[in-house]
Amino acid sequence: MGISYIYSVHIQNTNEYSVADMIAVTTNHDEYKSGLHRPYDNERLLMWQSSYRMWENHKLYGVGFNHWKDEYVHYILPQAKERDTPMPHNNIAFFFSATGLIGGIGYLILTGILLCYLLYLLYNNPENILVAAVLWGFIALTVHGQVDAGITNKFVMRIFFGMLGIMCASVKKQNFKGAVSHDNSYPDGKLLL
Repeated sequence: MGISYIYSVHIQNTNEYSVADMIAVTTNHDEYKSGLHRPYDNERLLMWQSSYRMWENHKLYGVGFNHWKDEYVHYILPQAKERDTPMPHNNIAFFFSATGLIGGIGYLILTGILLCYLLYLLYNNPENILVAAVLWGFIALTVHGQVDAGITNKFVMRIFFGMLGIMCASVKKQNFKGAVSHDNSYPDGKLLL
């Protein structure tokens, strides 16, 4: 909600919360009162600890995406109840334990570059609603990936990268139209075909 407020104040020059902010506050009110504690939260923490131990033993290359579940049985903490899981429900823990430093750092670089690219596009194209939508989708996907599958969910990623492609095409079309002058030539005088 804070990011949305900063966006509305600094980008759109308004002091109003969005409808999405109001929905988020009203639908999560009971969770705020209960302290956001659910029974499976402790299980996730145990999986993350096991993933860290797995990464410590396979720092450079990891255990491999297809072998994570098989290796997990050797690292399960005694108090863990969920023993048959294909991933630790955290993208950072998953990438580092499954692909080691090489893949983990690659994941962080991909995430950082994509975030910077989307922020750059939003700054240069504030009127293009697709840029804002893809940025918010990416933020939601990344945050959700800290407690679930996120980027490793093929169905979700197909939708996201499809939207990213549509957004890039709209930005290119918008910038192309802006570069063309009223007499059908580029600003440098070359005639358009």
